[in-house]
Amino acid sequence: MKHKTKVALAALTLASSFAVAGPNLSVSYLEPTGVAAANAPIEMWVRVLADNEISAALGAPFGFDAADLPTSAIVLGTKPRKTYEFASYTGLSISAGYTQYIYGSPGYSFDAYRGHPLRPDVRPYFEASAGDHLVTGDFLLGTFYPDESVTAGTVTFLVLPSINFTVSGLAADGTQLFASVGPFGGFTACPYDKLDTCGFTRTIISVPEPSSLWLWGLGLIGVGAARRLGSGRKCR
Repeated sequence: MKHKTKVALAALTLASSFAVAGPNLSVSYLEPTGVAAANAPIEMWVRVLADNEISAALGAPFGFDAADLPTSAIVLGTKPRKTYEFASYTGLSISAGYTQYIYGSPGYSFDAYRGHPLRPDVRPYFEASAGDHLVTGDFLLGTFYPDESVTAGTVTFLVLPSINFTVSGLAADGTQLFASVGPFGGFTACPYDKLDTCGFTRTIISVPEPSSLWLWGLGLIGVGAARRLGSGRKCR
């Protein structure tokens, strides 16, 4: 299993508070549950929805409610750390990423999808962010590939997609400020403390051994032959 990986925007400052942003925005697993064979790759699809446009091109508040934009930011690197008030907002950046937990999904390795020439119509999850505006719809985050150790049962795949919004602006003295918009950790498919009950799961079913399939096939052939023989006797 790969080491814990977190993809997120590196911010130079932290918001002093995190409010739930105005638009009804959600990041969810497209198929949170299902059934898969033990030898089959499993794709994780993510659905991103918002009830209105979110874009830097709109100008502040960028599609959010004005009351939900952070009013202050703590500038890192200052000793002691100093809090500045926003005098103006200058831009919005959006980052689509994910957190992968090393203790989940035994028997599977995860490969993030970033596009492929043979799948031109499949959008990578990272395209949910076009840099400064949100793109909604269904996206492929990545694929879980099984190894020979996978057994039957329910598996929770602990990969957590998230979208982070960072607003930039200026303090009255011209200090550059950055702060997060929305809940701490961004908009996610599951709260961090609810992964075991809200995560992406699959019920894994065993695949018959080749010898079992061969015997099963011979049984079908035998049944067919017996039926043909019986039918021939009736015609005499």
